[in-house]
Amino acid sequence: MCARTASWHHLLTCKLIYRVAAPLFYRTITLHSPPQTASLAATLRANCGLASWVRSITLEGVWMVGLDDVLGRCTSVQSLDLVLDDGWLGKECANSTKFMHGAGILARGINANEVLGFCDALGRVRDLKTLTIRKENSTYLTQLGPRTILQSIGKHMMQWKRLEHVELAFRYTNAQPLPIMVPSSPQSLVDDEHSDETCISLSAALAQAPKLRTVSTVMPAIWNDALLQISANPALQQIRFTAPPTPGAPASLQCVFPTALYFKEASKHPRLIELILAGSSVMTLEATSPIPLVAVAGRGRAKTVDSAPHVVPPPSNGAGAREVAVEMESEVLQPSKEAVVGRTKVGMRRSSAA
Repeated sequence: MCARTASWHHLLTCKLIYRVAAPLFYRTITLHSPPQTASLAATLRANCGLASWVRSITLEGVWMVGLDDVLGRCTSVQSLDLVLDDGWLGKECANSTKFMHGAGILARGINANEVLGFCDALGRVRDLKTLTIRKENSTYLTQLGPRTILQSIGKHMMQWKRLEHVELAFRYTNAQPLPIMVPSSPQSLVDDEHSDETCISLSAALAQAPKLRTVSTVMPAIWNDALLQISANPALQQIRFTAPPTPGAPASLQCVFPTALYFKEASKHPRLIELILAGSSVMTLEATSPIPLVAVAGRGRAKTVDSAPHVVPPPSNGAGAREVAVEMESEVLQPSKEAVVGRTKVGMRRSSAA
């Protein structure tokens, strides 16, 4: 059954089915909206044992309603999949004319409260093994919302000591911390002033992850030092270049050409190129031998000759051998009578001397 159409009513068929199916039902959770998150938070508050079955959480947007409670109660989560966005209400503001004609941050389709609440909720995640970060094609890393979320993930990643696999389903380019949103509450401002990990980029946090093994991402089009900074992690074993993500399809390895601009520049850094070759599919270019040219005397032309020697089968009798030898010695090039000067090409044909 599809995950979106699956209903918890099937668990109430009988006690045996509930005891067997309930851990599987709550093992992987996908949250699509704030009301669904609030409903799940209420369910986990009423049944505290359900949260211990959750192993994977996928967030299809950025919001704060109920998320702090859900992530705080699910202490056994090992995999987190999230998307970069400008906030749940930010989407509605961007598509609404009454907000587009307004002023301030809402006129740009950004909801600061949702983004900051989302970032605070990520701090409730105690530990992870797998982290996946996605974004839509219309979302850019230079935008305020996604930039704030990335740096918040970098800050919280310092407490995820078991993190082993990270997938960045986009071209990651920002290696340096940039200006982010300012918390609205005075208490948050005081807390951030006393925090030494507030201004840390995602690449710097990945470079310090003690058990990081694999980083998957889309190969950048031009050179930047984000992956170079990540490659400084001594525990890192592979950097995988994946194809641009397709909705509804799993990520697949991208065939990397050695002539790509980024790959040519990465080849100058031994540690980085070692990790790329260990995890990516790189096409090898084999050198081919040049085709020899044989000049034709008196014409100034040349003809191509196969590099492989032409083997003549041995004749069955002695007379045939003499004919073959005479033919090979007397082989010349003569102009074709079909040639018309100025209208068609001059053809050359092989004939044997009489």
